[in-house]
Amino acid sequence: MNLLAPEIYNIIVENMPIMAIDLVVVDGESMLLGNRINKPAQGFFFVPGGRIFKSESFVEALKRVSYNELGVELTMNQCDFLGLFEHFFNDGPINEDISSHYIVLAFKIDMGLLKINKKQFENQHSEMIAMDIDEVTSHDNVHKYTKMYAQILKKNV
Repeated sequence: MNLLAPEIYNIIVENMPIMAIDLVVVDGESMLLGNRINKPAQGFFFVPGGRIFKSESFVEALKRVSYNELGVELTMNQCDFLGLFEHFFNDGPINEDISSHYIVLAFKIDMGLLKINKKQFENQHSEMIAMDIDEVTSHDNVHKYTKMYAQILKKNV
C-alpha cells in the first residue's frame, strides 16, 4: 500500500469521510484503551483502530490494522461486529485546522484470543491500560466515542 503524501491526504480529509476500523478489545469487564499520541483524539483514551486504504480489502485491512495496533493479525472469526458508526472531530490527523469525519466499522474482540505486543501498541499510544467498562463510561479522559462503545457493551451483557 502506498501512503498518500500529507498534502493530498489533507485534501481528502477536508472533502470526504474516511473509512476506518475500531477494535474494541475486552477481557471480561475490562476494555483495552490507549492514550492517543496522534490527532484526532490526541491525549484521550481511545480504542485501537485505523483507516482502510484504497484497493485494500476489508479482510486485509482488519489484519493490517490489528497487527499495526496490537501486534496480532485478526481474522473475521475472531471478531464480533458491533456496528457502523460516524466519528466527527474538529481536527484532522495531519492538520489541526481541518475537521475530520470517519465512517467506522467497530468490532468487539475477546482479549483472551490475543497476545498483544505492547511495543506495537505504543506506536500510536503513550500508554496501554485495561479499564473497567463502568469506569470507561465515566472517566474524564476517555473520548466520547470510546464511552459510546462501552455503553453498547454494557447493554449487550
